[in-house]
Amino acid sequence: MKRFRQAHPYLSLIPGAMKDTADAVDKKAREQVLERTVQFRCDRKMRKRVTDVVTDNFSAFEIMTFDDKGKPSIRPKTFKGQGEKKGDYGRKSLDDKNELFKAEIELRKNASEYTIIHEFVHHSRVVDWRRRGYSKTAYPTDEKGIFHDHEDSSLDMNKVMLAEEAATVAETAMRCRKGQKDYPYTYYDHLETQTKKRIAAHPEKRDKILSEFDVDSTEDFGRETYRKDRKMLRTSAHAKYGEPVVGMKAFRAVEEKFRKHENIKN
Repeated sequence: MKRFRQAHPYLSLIPGAMKDTADAVDKKAREQVLERTVQFRCDRKMRKRVTDVVTDNFSAFEIMTFDDKGKPSIRPKTFKGQGEKKGDYGRKSLDDKNELFKAEIELRKNASEYTIIHEFVHHSRVVDWRRRGYSKTAYPTDEKGIFHDHEDSSLDMNKVMLAEEAATVAETAMRCRKGQKDYPYTYYDHLETQTKKRIAAHPEKRDKILSEFDVDSTEDFGRETYRKDRKMLRTSAHAKYGEPVVGMKAFRAVEEKFRKHENIKN
């Protein structure tokens, strides 16, 4: 807390800016903090949409950490066709010429609440120093928040990516005030595909494999696994219906309860 008052002498004076909750009464404070910790490079409509979603689903203290490794840019992304991702998180990194690329969040104009939260969770997993274990980014990142894909040559970056998506998807499912009808398919579809492959290769272990995910069959596996992740984590966080899970409550739930990416096989 002292560290942040020193790093953000003006932000910390905003009433409600140091709270780790998302109470409606403090929404204005979260909006003021967000204005100062991200760089909007989008039109007014997207700016308002992002502001509403982020301030509803992150605490003021979390939002204050967003610029701890440098301000991320928020900008629209142009898609060439259907089926493209609705959002992307570009990690802070160095290119071959050692030039720095700052973190940025790219969003499609029709990005859902889920997509916006998901991309900001990716960023929070890098910059919020309070995170530990599974709630912290799976990517090799230095103290300045810079991603280094060559830092450990023994790492299987595909597994790192899957681990990051698994935890980010689950945390996003937990944070949202309401469950998503169109749940995030990419990760859960991958999980379903890999689980079916494991069962096909070892049919005698079918029940044991399914028990890892607390389901009885592979029918509607992706949606059912999404629902169970959300229920498990929200129950762990003692969340009420329609209430977002934010701050340390969110971090602890993921740290203590989430293990699913250990079961991902390539």
